[in-house]
Amino acid sequence: MVDVITCEVIRDYMETVASEIFRTLIRSAMSVMFNEAHDCSAGVFYYDGEEVNLISRANSMPVHLYGCFSSVKECLKYFKGDLNDGDVILVSDPYHGGTHICDYTMLKPVFYQGKPIFFPSVRGHFLDVGAPYPGSANPMATEVHQEGFRFPPLKVYEKGELRRDVWQMLVANTRLKHIYEGDLNAMIGSCRVGENRLQRLVAKYGFDIVLEAVHYILDASERKFRNEISKWPDGTYSGQSVLDTDFHGQKDINVNVKITVQGDGIVVDFSGSHPQTQGLINSVPGNTLSYVFMAFTALCPDIPVNSGFFRPIRTILPEGSVVNPHSPAPAAIATICIGADIGEAMMNALAKLAPERVGTISLDLCIFGAWGMDPRYQSFFVTYDYNGSPISTGGALGCDGWGGWAAPVSAVQMESMEQMETKYPLLYLQGEYVMDGAAPGKWRGAPAFHMQRTPYGVASPVMHDIWIQKSTRYALKGYAGGAPGRGNYSIVYFDSPKGFKVDGHFMGPLDGGEIVFFQSGGGGGWGSPLERDPKLVLQDIQNELVSTEAARSEYGVVLTGDCVDEEKTAELRNALKNKKDIQ
Repeated sequence: MVDVITCEVIRDYMETVASEIFRTLIRSAMSVMFNEAHDCSAGVFYYDGEEVNLISRANSMPVHLYGCFSSVKECLKYFKGDLNDGDVILVSDPYHGGTHICDYTMLKPVFYQGKPIFFPSVRGHFLDVGAPYPGSANPMATEVHQEGFRFPPLKVYEKGELRRDVWQMLVANTRLKHIYEGDLNAMIGSCRVGENRLQRLVAKYGFDIVLEAVHYILDASERKFRNEISKWPDGTYSGQSVLDTDFHGQKDINVNVKITVQGDGIVVDFSGSHPQTQGLINSVPGNTLSYVFMAFTALCPDIPVNSGFFRPIRTILPEGSVVNPHSPAPAAIATICIGADIGEAMMNALAKLAPERVGTISLDLCIFGAWGMDPRYQSFFVTYDYNGSPISTGGALGCDGWGGWAAPVSAVQMESMEQMETKYPLLYLQGEYVMDGAAPGKWRGAPAFHMQRTPYGVASPVMHDIWIQKSTRYALKGYAGGAPGRGNYSIVYFDSPKGFKVDGHFMGPLDGGEIVFFQSGGGGGWGSPLERDPKLVLQDIQNELVSTEAARSEYGVVLTGDCVDEEKTAELRNALKNKKDIQ
């Protein structure tokens, strides 16, 4: 029997392997989605011939966490009995374990004594995968076939040899051949790095010891999570979130969830959620389960995340609903919409179970793509710009929103504005926090963020593709008495007589000098604003995050000169609290 210390050393090694796979990927990839935004992840999987288990992962966005797991399971099911040393497998189909067509999952078997045992894997968002519109988000799509080149598991390499027919087929279905091939090669190289590190591990400790450590890793996470669940009160806890639109005419799309705790197990039931829609927001199981597991990992941050963590959770996903659609329902934006609502519904239910642990969990959508000709390089470009939605952090017990995306989705980064200006004919005119933009709470949300951008140096208009969710109607919620976020919106042709506010989606051209404006509204607050430490309110005033007027109306804090007037503050807070109690 292997001692616990050795098992923990091997667990740390496995985490390091996943991290090295990821680092190799972002440092060798071509697109900004990988090397700047880090919209990608890595994992190490174990396969016993029947069951697939996630051992370790790195940089896992929620959509990548279980989405990668379900994709790997589907690939191994698809090629069961037909796996060879030197194979490299790739899949993108949402209905073959994926999430949306733009997210590719790649894996490579690592053999021991003629059997495939370990699988280093990478997953990432490709800029263009052949949809009718560059960037592969087709607002007119009513089925998955219209969202890009859809393929089930296939072998890019077989027995160490490149399948040229498959490679050329893939490359023929993108507008960005050079970048696409670079990203594919980065994924392949990353998996090979993982293969090498796993072979070294087995060579050092021997297969039997490594295998015993893998079972220890999985069982330890399961045991720790079950122990945590057993401390929670038995019962059923309900939550709901509502999505603004499916971008195809359907409004107010609900996600309902009931979380039942019984002993050391949990049942998560999405019965009552909205039927699948014609718009591109339907969430396949790999995507839905990513947000389910992400919610629980947010509540239990000290437990290593692997397949053992998933074991105590059983899910009910009604067929034909937005959380488990029938093929070929479109799914291109479900990774955020309606994915973020799945996460928020989960957190709203968990707030009744463990209010001290909850907070904003979602990434709201205030994002856009652009494409056109870059005269500097005489080439066609496509890009997504995450700088329109850099803020979704809410307050949590003991912590203000810290100024970026909510923790479970913060593995993805903002592309550097300077790098974006270098790579694309785009000029940023504004990027800053907004006074009185933070959701009030005992622990406030991050301030809302304003951004302006315009094409520059272009001879022809640059097409813009803008998507807005979590508007002021359904802003990200606050918890334990905290206020909701400020909500998202965008104005096209900003500061111009023809300017207008985007309602859900916009696609159209902007000439050089024409401006697009975004507000990213931030996450909710935690706890009553009237309980916030007046010294923290004063600090926010000094940092120009809160005005003196908002300090009085939202926090009940009164200043005399540059100091808090404690007596008047206490009087005002009592008056505001009594007014709220009467209401």
